[in-house]
Amino acid sequence: VGPSGIAVSAEGEVFVCDRYNHRVQAFSTGGELLRVLGSGERSEAPGSFKEPFGCACAGGRLYVSEWHGHRIQVLTPRGEPLQVVKVPRAECYGGLFFLPAPPPRPSVSADPAVTAGPTRLCLLEPMSGVLHVLSVAAGADDLAVAGQVAGQTAGQTAGHAAGHAAGHAAGH
Repeated sequence: VGPSGIAVSAEGEVFVCDRYNHRVQAFSTGGELLRVLGSGERSEAPGSFKEPFGCACAGGRLYVSEWHGHRIQVLTPRGEPLQVVKVPRAECYGGLFFLPAPPPRPSVSADPAVTAGPTRLCLLEPMSGVLHVLSVAAGADDLAVAGQVAGQTAGQTAGHAAGHAAGHAAGH
């Protein structure tokens, strides 16, 4: 049983989810422990964790998903809670990662502040293979559910492909 998620901030701090100790640890790039976020006790209080599993950094914020907390917390790098988000219909919260903002549409505006658009934070639900897409407004603390992408796990996809190939080989 070891760390379950890792993210590096623009400032070079390394955040590690310590799932079963219900905390997130911040390290320097040299491996020095800088601080511990959360109480280390399983808790639903903002700033505390129930099995932190995935983390991501962007815009001076730390995003932490909790396996059994069934939420994503938006925190400062010091661990101060800014927002708690529950994703509708998500069962187990897995890894977090950011997708780059979509390219600007030239017809909208030439102002980079307007065309930058929201960053998309993705939450993978490993038990079902569903990918939840959340929208993070640039420079804002608000995180909003933007959509859900029903997916298949790699095992389901490989199993389907193998079954399809077997059917063709048998002449079906």
